[in-house]
Amino acid sequence: MLSRPSSSHGQSVMPSVAPRTVASRASTSCGMTRRGVLLGATAVALGGLFSGCAAGNRSPDTGSTTAAATAEAVTLDAQYRGAILTVQVGPAASYGGYTVVRLRIATDSQKMMDLAGVFASPKDSLAMTQIYMLSLARDQAYLELTLKSAVGRYGVAQGKPLDLFPVFGAVDPDVREVEVFLPNLGVALGVPVVSSEEVDFPVTEIIDDAGLTNQYPLQTDPFAIGSLAIAGDGSSDTAVLNGQTTVTLLSDLLFSDDSTAEPELSERADDMLAAVVKQLASFPSGGTVSVCGHETEHNYDGDVEGGEAEAQAVADRLADLADLEHWEVSIEGGDYRTPRLDRHSSLGTWLYDEEFAHINRRVEVVLVPNDPTEGDTSDAAVGDAEPQATGPVANGAQGVTVTVGEWGKLTLSMERVIRVDGFLVGTVMLGVEEALGVNVYPKGAFLLPDTAQGAHWGDCLNYACNLTLLNGSVRQLPAEYWKTGGGNDYVPLTNYMSDDVLPADLVQIPVIWPDVGGDTVTLDLPGGANCEGEAITARLTDIPVVEA
Repeated sequence: MLSRPSSSHGQSVMPSVAPRTVASRASTSCGMTRRGVLLGATAVALGGLFSGCAAGNRSPDTGSTTAAATAEAVTLDAQYRGAILTVQVGPAASYGGYTVVRLRIATDSQKMMDLAGVFASPKDSLAMTQIYMLSLARDQAYLELTLKSAVGRYGVAQGKPLDLFPVFGAVDPDVREVEVFLPNLGVALGVPVVSSEEVDFPVTEIIDDAGLTNQYPLQTDPFAIGSLAIAGDGSSDTAVLNGQTTVTLLSDLLFSDDSTAEPELSERADDMLAAVVKQLASFPSGGTVSVCGHETEHNYDGDVEGGEAEAQAVADRLADLADLEHWEVSIEGGDYRTPRLDRHSSLGTWLYDEEFAHINRRVEVVLVPNDPTEGDTSDAAVGDAEPQATGPVANGAQGVTVTVGEWGKLTLSMERVIRVDGFLVGTVMLGVEEALGVNVYPKGAFLLPDTAQGAHWGDCLNYACNLTLLNGSVRQLPAEYWKTGGGNDYVPLTNYMSDDVLPADLVQIPVIWPDVGGDTVTLDLPGGANCEGEAITARLTDIPVVEA
């Protein structure tokens, strides 16, 4: 919706002729901010960038904002291209089958700043597709629905703030607060949800102008948020989604190389199966267990007997290692037509046949417990040692400096994470200490090793995937949502690394993890070669966990 409200100085800040859109110039008069926790803020002392507006009460230690306790918006201060952006997030207005969130953006920049690409993927720099509305309390992620937001058509400059109105599906009637994930800026927590009658922007017109009736199918329902934890040696991983726990074991490591007619477990099999044993023990009420062995096209001979035999070997060994009295166990075999990583995925097209087969030849143990609330989302065992650091190490606030290929020297830091509703929400600060003039992100810098990347995120090579939290010997990856409809179509709740938003001074990389417990966390970027290059290797320790 494009409107031309007058400013507090009586001056219009909109062009005289413009198409109607879900972006509009903001009046410089605005409401007070409310309680909320903001991440992505810089440690810069700011005056209010909205004329006549309070920008909230900034925390003196990090510059993040805790908004005043009224009922309007939460305020986020961030850096973008060397300038300060202040974003008032909310309220979220519910109407019909949709929710509209107001983003009021201001800057201290004297020059007009183009926002194209901040909230979108390269497929459409005018869209806001990388903004998510979340209900972490309900493990739900909502996609932004508008195809053309005009965010790239209208810049923002000092004294000329801009309103954007991303549109999402309707939240449940009893939801009073949501979280809003803003790529390259941060995460706003505690954004109020109100009715359309309680806001001063035209909710119905914004929905009508969003072009939603021309989209099919229109994804208004939320996606479930899940977790993925990977063993330090990469041999197994544990995923939790919708109350179901899936432990995946790589068959190349689980079975002996010299196995002949009958599959023979390797010497390291018991260590790998410990992840399954722990999950079984964490659900004393029991449930159902499905063990499925998956072959690849190189092992496929027209049936699934090979995979079924491997599944039987795993089930037999689990009966020795765990108490299965309250579990109903089933065995099945799968073939190459149910791959974990699709050959046509972004990662799959890069890999040689042997690497592709290594990811897809696997045994999956799926637990559906009678009481999902009993479980543990990771496969870390108490006392397991963290993997040895292979790159620079410093505490989170101090940060580290890493040399990244042709880029030069980058700095990474994270002052804190915030615990909210079973998740940890944080923002990694990415800066440039010494730039060499490269105008794109270094390829592969934020990817996991190919085997780990291929577990769920084979089509997410532009995301900051390697921001892992250590939980003993296990790496807790960012939270993810699964696009229902089948397949391995998962997306991490982390930053899309857009070449339109490069760290001239500082860039915020927001990320959400499942809660790993404790009063502090360790952020570890494992490094190593991947399909696109070399990943950053670094570790940030002693990052405090703050309660929301």
